Amino acid sequence: MYEFFASRCRRKLHWLLCLDADDALFWTRLQRYPALLTQCTPIWFPEWPEEALERIAHHDERPAAVVSVCRRLHQAARGHVHANAATFAELLQLVDAVAAQRRERILGDRQRYLIGLEKLQLAAEQVQRIQEELTSLQPRLAEAAAETREMLSVIETETRKVSEASLLVRSDEAVANEQAAAAQELKSECETELAQAIPILEGTFRVLGKSIKS
Repeated sequence: MYEFFASRCRRKLHWLLCLDADDALFWTRLQRYPALLTQCTPIWFPEWPEEALERIAHHDERPAAVVSVCRRLHQAARGHVHANAATFAELLQLVDAVAAQRRERILGDRQRYLIGLEKLQLAAEQVQRIQEELTSLQPRLAEAAAETREMLSVIETETRKVSEASLLVRSDEAVANEQAAAAQELKSECETELAQAIPILEGTFRVLGKSIKS
């Protein structure tokens, strides 16, 4: 609990100290309490030479552009907020972190851009191949279309002939039905007359038989 309390105090508790730089005890206090320089942000302090700042910046072999940006930020803060060697080093680390994040994002965007270009190139190649295939198939398609039109013409002609033949068949069927009906009627008449003639013929045979016996 005490550690939590101490950590919260270190993070949340801020002190404002007013010190006179012309006071004889000022440097004594700085030597006795070095945190006044390392952990505090003075509002006023003599200027740091640019050579010293560049030496601090180039200690970790940073790019010249990063050093230039940090030097400009340091110079812009003069007269308002002091940046000593420690805070200048923190500024360099912050710029390095931001530059690393920016570099990572740029590399990610570049990778996505390259992947997109590859996909576009692949799509363009596929489209080109399809166009070439369609171009090569156009004569075959035209030939197939001509054959289809010719086949449709033949089918139409055959359909017309079949229709005409169907009409003839139906006409012949009607004539055949009429002849069949006439034949059936004649058959019925013959059967009727035969049915009438058979008893007469049988009677005649009986009479003849009796005449022959006598």
